[in-house]
Amino acid sequence: MIIDFVFFGVFLQLGLLLLATQIIGIQSNQLAAESIARHCLRSFLISGTDPMVTANQILQGFESEEKADVEIKCDDNCELEGTRISVSVKVGLAQASLTAIR
Repeated sequence: MIIDFVFFGVFLQLGLLLLATQIIGIQSNQLAAESIARHCLRSFLISGTDPMVTANQILQGFESEEKADVEIKCDDNCELEGTRISVSVKVGLAQASLTAIR
């Protein structure tokens, strides 16, 4: 009885706790990646702000130790009206992308 309690009560719960911690970290990175994509695209379209500056500010807000990999692609010239602009963000294992037309 005691051995069953120790095995099921401690070892399995410890495994579940570690799994839950990993899932929470992945979810936090996904939320950060989506927020970075949205805000980088907006700040780039409105004021021409460097996307890495915006990404670093958002990561500080999420208190994340991960680095963001931000990539902006434009069809032609990013300054022309009607140009399609895409932002791809990777934070840890999480990825997000967003597209807008200027």
